[in-house]
Amino acid sequence: MHGQDGEPEPGASFEFRLNRYEVYEGFVVPEIMRGVADETGSCVLDLWPNQLGTTESVYDVTMRSTTGKTQRITASVPAEAAANLHDIAMLPPYPGKPDFQAQMDAAIEAKQSAVAAMDTTLEARDVTLAARDAAQSSEDDATAQAVIATTQAGIATTKAAEAAASAVTAATFDPALFVPKAGGVTMTGTLAVPAGATGSNVPRASEVVPLAGGVTMTGTLAVPAGASGSNVPRASEVALLVGATFTGAVAVPAGASGAQVPQAQEVLLKTGGTATGHIEVPAGATVAQVMQAQEVVALVETAKIKDQTTVATTSGTSIDITGIPAGIKRLVVRFLGVGTSGTTGKKLQLGTSAGVDTTGNYVYNNYRTNAANIAGSGSTTATGFVDADQLSTTRQYGTYVLELADAATNTWTVTGLVVSGATQYTISTSGAKALPGALDRIRLTTGNGTDTFTAGSISLSWEF
Repeated sequence: MHGQDGEPEPGASFEFRLNRYEVYEGFVVPEIMRGVADETGSCVLDLWPNQLGTTESVYDVTMRSTTGKTQRITASVPAEAAANLHDIAMLPPYPGKPDFQAQMDAAIEAKQSAVAAMDTTLEARDVTLAARDAAQSSEDDATAQAVIATTQAGIATTKAAEAAASAVTAATFDPALFVPKAGGVTMTGTLAVPAGATGSNVPRASEVVPLAGGVTMTGTLAVPAGASGSNVPRASEVALLVGATFTGAVAVPAGASGAQVPQAQEVLLKTGGTATGHIEVPAGATVAQVMQAQEVVALVETAKIKDQTTVATTSGTSIDITGIPAGIKRLVVRFLGVGTSGTTGKKLQLGTSAGVDTTGNYVYNNYRTNAANIAGSGSTTATGFVDADQLSTTRQYGTYVLELADAATNTWTVTGLVVSGATQYTISTSGAKALPGALDRIRLTTGNGTDTFTAGSISLSWEF
């Protein structure tokens, strides 16, 4: 490295790192290679050549001077004894090669070896014929020459047979290993490694559908029984599903530690979608077989607060709102100018999929206050959360907040605060209710069940 003045920069640092996994006689795992420039500004590093790989990798290079200046470039290292960084910097990656192409190359090479071995066999045959002819003039010498020639012919024939067998093996591959790369494909079940498959016979990411748009992948990514090393699927070998729905949560396997535990900074984010369920680690999986966090795609968390459409409270003796989703922890009911035809107030009731719970075990207390007086009421056997009386001419504004206090017993607490316009009352309510199941609906009814709603509206929002 040299500065702008052309002088060497001893002490400058260099970092080289492969930008992806490579495949060459097994996996080539990205590692950071570091070096420091000598007094001439030179630094020599022993790097694996990208030209030997199959996944079009390059090196990400970071150079830092002793003055703190940093420069980042990419480099494609050739399969040569030496190369200068300025000659290989910013070059495009060497073309990748899918496994079936590597197999075909191996088959061609094996065929060439077989042809060469066959030529050797023919040469040995010629030597044998020459030895036979020589035997007619010199029996002793000819006999010795014939033995040597016969031995050479046997060796050449064996090599030819081995090369031919190698050619057949290298040329044979299972089409079932390859998934069509055209869009609109549905992949179900598990990505399995065929029994006995090793090396280039193991599915790689480049052989798996890029699965463009609207594809659903079901089942689990399983590690075949007894698989190890290069036979175990890696996340880098699996296509990410674009626009798919991923159900479940990312789980940490029991007993996982260290590199096996997913880290937040290692998770790839994907917008949209719903996350439920979990990623499973096969029973008995070893460290190398456990999927790592950096191999997992997670979904960006959608907004926690959900609002429902406003519902009018202008008629009827009760208003039911259903469809509250399972798993919520907080529910807010907003009152906007709610009015009734009588003076018995309002009653808020909770319900499950079995219906609205009207049993007499609502516990509540409420108080109404204004500048002139204070009054209160309460019960431990009520059929709902009841507010204080109101005039038929008043309109109520405010909120009731319900929170899940105990998920095991489906017990909800309530805190309410509304203002009654005409009487200038502030009405506060608190209480609790245990349900026989998960909350999925509410009902707002009049205090006596016969007064009717005449004005205003209510709306809901919930949080998970």
